[in-house]
Amino acid sequence: MMEQNKEAIRRWILALNERDWATLRSFIADGYVHHGFGVELHGAEGLEQFSRSILAGFPDLQCTLEDVFGEGNRCAWRLSFRGTHTGNFMGTPATGKQVEMVPIGISRLENGKVAEDWEEGNMLGLLQQIGAVPTAASAG
Repeated sequence: MMEQNKEAIRRWILALNERDWATLRSFIADGYVHHGFGVELHGAEGLEQFSRSILAGFPDLQCTLEDVFGEGNRCAWRLSFRGTHTGNFMGTPATGKQVEMVPIGISRLENGKVAEDWEEGNMLGLLQQIGAVPTAASAG
C-alpha cells in the first residue's frame, strides 16, 4: 500500500506540472482538506483554484518531488518549485524574477487518493524574492 501511495503523490505532482486538471482531480478523495499557507481548502475544486492562483503569478512553475516517504496511510514529501514571476501574485505585479521555494508536506491517503494535506513553505522568502517584502539586508 505504501508504494501505491508514494506513486499517487508522484503522479499528482506530474499532473500539476502538466496542468492536467482532470488527472489532478482523480487523485483527490471526496471530502479532501488542505491545510497550509494560511488557508484551508476543501475539495478538488478548492485545490485547483488555489493552484491556479499561484500559477497566475508563475505560469512556468515546475515542481520537482525531491523526497517522498511514509508509513501506513501517510506520506511525507519535499518539493522544490521554480518559476518566473510574470503575472500578478498576491497583489504584486510581474517582476520577471526567478523564484524558488521548497515546501514540505504530509498527505493522508485513502484508497490511493489524497484525503488531507498539511503543507508549509517559506512564503515570506517567496515574497522577498519578488520584492513584495523587504529582506533584512535591504531594510537595514
